[in-house]
Amino acid sequence: MEPWLREEYDANLLIDTRYGWAVEGLVDRFWHTFFPMDPATNNGSVGGAIIAQDGKETWTVHDYLGSDYNADDVKAEKTVARVLGGMGSPYPISPDEITITSIFTPTVALAKTWTGNHQRVFLAGDSCHQTIPSGGYGMNMGLADAWDLGWKLAATIQGWGGTNLLKKYEQERRPVAALMQHWSKIHMKLMGLSTAVKLDPIVIESMDEHGIALREEIDQYVQENDDHNQSFGVEMGYRYESNLAVLNEQVDVEKAAPQFDSRNYIPTTFPGSRVAHVALSDGSAISDGFGKGFTMVASLQKEAVAAGDQCQVPIVPASLEEAASKHSIL
Repeated sequence: MEPWLREEYDANLLIDTRYGWAVEGLVDRFWHTFFPMDPATNNGSVGGAIIAQDGKETWTVHDYLGSDYNADDVKAEKTVARVLGGMGSPYPISPDEITITSIFTPTVALAKTWTGNHQRVFLAGDSCHQTIPSGGYGMNMGLADAWDLGWKLAATIQGWGGTNLLKKYEQERRPVAALMQHWSKIHMKLMGLSTAVKLDPIVIESMDEHGIALREEIDQYVQENDDHNQSFGVEMGYRYESNLAVLNEQVDVEKAAPQFDSRNYIPTTFPGSRVAHVALSDGSAISDGFGKGFTMVASLQKEAVAAGDQCQVPIVPASLEEAASKHSIL
């Protein structure tokens, strides 16, 4: 992330520790525990989850119901007891306070168009694409929409973006939304555990061959359907395809572009891709040298400066000379 943006968010306790920023004990408390259950005996539910909001007194309980659930049975206290009971009987518990309850119906939808005819109105986030929660793509897509649309609006308002720049917003972002919708539906296979495996609250705790077999069957199903938390290629490996990504006319895109891998993010410098991370000898990332506007990354500093002088857009040169001698990126 660019230094100016990192400076803005360094004090934010919600920043993800994967990027090396402090969270001060938040992540180790925000855990999820899932409870699979037999939908035939649990109001159509295939299972639920409890989420620790603060690790002490505030908790969220999710219950995944079938389409034919009995609405009279969806009461907060009953739901909490049923979810925490898992495969067995409802867990005897009396919550001190129920702060909020809601029923969410998953929807997969993609707007026909993301902008008005005169480009005075633009859609972003859930207003133009909705997906089921599996994979956690919804908020990520919304933030990326805002980021992409934001710089295009700024460039247009400041006069250097040209007349067609805003048209590229939907052209670039719509395929990403469709990609993530596709994979979120695949990830839902994990929720099929309760119907694919015959669950038994007695057998699951048994140490005999039946208990061992059931635990192995559950483990195998989870391992074979773990894309929900392992699809790094879906999250970061997509590529924008528009004429903003300048390609050599001699390049065969289908052959030259890196092969998409849903589970693995493959760093690449191919036009339209996420900037590849390269660590420099001082411990900083190559992206630490990026500016608010465009950044010209070149193996030789003079090449970047020369290219910047020819452009009429905000551009900051960043040298890749050191990194180029140590790393090989597609």
